[in-house]
Amino acid sequence: MAYAYDAVWAIALMLNSSATILKEGNSKKGIEDFTYTDTDMYDLFFQEMAATDFSGASVRMIIDLMQ
Repeated sequence: MAYAYDAVWAIALMLNSSATILKEGNSKKGIEDFTYTDTDMYDLFFQEMAATDFSGASVRMIIDLMQ
């Protein structure tokens, strides 16, 4: 159960940081404009997920998507 909790937190943190970047970057897009064909949003989500690092309920979550 703790792993599922940590996974949800990782996704929430990625979405939160992505929304902040879009807002501060004066982008005309927001998280609500996401589509599955939007490669710019995909790249941002990938970048932010790769930067995920937090102490979770089960373990320390450090996501390295570049391996």
